[in-house]
Amino acid sequence: MIKQGLMRLILVVSPIACQKNLPETIPETDYVNVETGTFWIYEVVKTKYATGAPESKQVFQQRETNLQVVQNQGYLLIEQTIDTRTDSTRAWVFVGKQTWKLYADKLIRQNNEGSFQDLAFPVFKGNEWPYVVFAASSNAQKIRYDKVGIEYSLNGKKYLNCLTTAGNNIASAINLRQQTQVYAPQIGLVFRENTDLNYCQSSADCVGKKIIDFGYQETFTLRAAGKN
Repeated sequence: MIKQGLMRLILVVSPIACQKNLPETIPETDYVNVETGTFWIYEVVKTKYATGAPESKQVFQQRETNLQVVQNQGYLLIEQTIDTRTDSTRAWVFVGKQTWKLYADKLIRQNNEGSFQDLAFPVFKGNEWPYVVFAASSNAQKIRYDKVGIEYSLNGKKYLNCLTTAGNNIASAINLRQQTQVYAPQIGLVFRENTDLNYCQSSADCVGKKIIDFGYQETFTLRAAGKN
């Protein structure tokens, strides 16, 4: 039976421990939500850096709600509404929709930024696939299962039997590239981080000191989940 899941998240993640195989009692599709009315609320932090300018930071809440679920030929279509607000004292404002397509071998997310394959089935450590759907280049960005069946701590809560995916992460004196997603069974996405930072190389005073020149960082952290 397919149950709850699917989301997004943010910022530096808490330590991950005790790696193991995915228990046979948990269906892989249990990491994807297919119930109408289910919602997730994330805290979103987006920071942009530009050369010679102060950093620009946005902090807000984002709610994603399953509007309808339709069985199509070959895949299950999940349509979601997206609402945002600056904080919990404000009313939600509708900002758009996104869809998920759950196939037997993959999960694809589609929104105004493009089409992305967030998960692949079966789940096993090291399984790798192209992240951007329909990417033309043979050097297109790929992600993989980094850890499977682990315990994950977030905001004082522990999630068991989690999956983590990672891109081609780079941490050097020149730049920082990091893409991470964490999924928990019965819930879905609980955390997401996308970081692309370039450090100053323009003078001897800044080289090697990891002073940010330009780039961005965005995180999605699960704050609540439920059903209307």
